Amino acid sequence: MKINRVSERTFTEYKKKAILKIESILDALDIPYIIKSQYMINILCPVHGSTDYSSSSIRLADGMWTCWSRSCNQEVGRNFIHLIEYCGS
Repeated sequence: MKINRVSERTFTEYKKKAILKIESILDALDIPYIIKSQYMINILCPVHGSTDYSSSSIRLADGMWTCWSRSCNQEVGRNFIHLIEYCGS
């Protein structure tokens, strides 16, 4: 299977589009979330199956996500796009 790599510019464009539709994407992936503010969404980390909304968050300005309780983002990748890829596989 051949993996197509995208340029950094294309990745940035995809990321911006995904952030604009983040609620729909989280719904489609069955990832529970709460809107913390206009800058942050807290999620239940799907990597380790957290039950606490404060354990994982996505920064809306740049799509960076962090799992505060188990550092799952170090395993999967720090960007929301990496989380989509992980949950969609």
